[in-house]
Amino acid sequence: MSFAAFDGTRRVPVAVNEPVRTYAPDSPETKNLKLRLDRMAAEQVESPIVIGGRRIHTGNTGTVTISEAIIAAGPITVDSGGPVRVLSGGTLSV
Repeated sequence: MSFAAFDGTRRVPVAVNEPVRTYAPDSPETKNLKLRLDRMAAEQVESPIVIGGRRIHTGNTGTVTISEAIIAAGPITVDSGGPVRVLSGGTLSV
């Protein structure tokens, strides 16, 4: 049985962390975060069905609203599916 060995000196790079932000009330980072969350809440997100890497839109959609306690996001439109046929050559047909 053979084992690989290391006889040299390892040079580990110095760790550089991102700045630590306080998110204190009325701080610039808190204001920017609230602004971005408000923008996200106004966005309409679409979640299609994906089969074999292809996005399928059947037109049979519904809306899902995520609790504000989880994430500040607007309604998400999801494709509820329906009959999808696989044609010759792997083509998908709705």
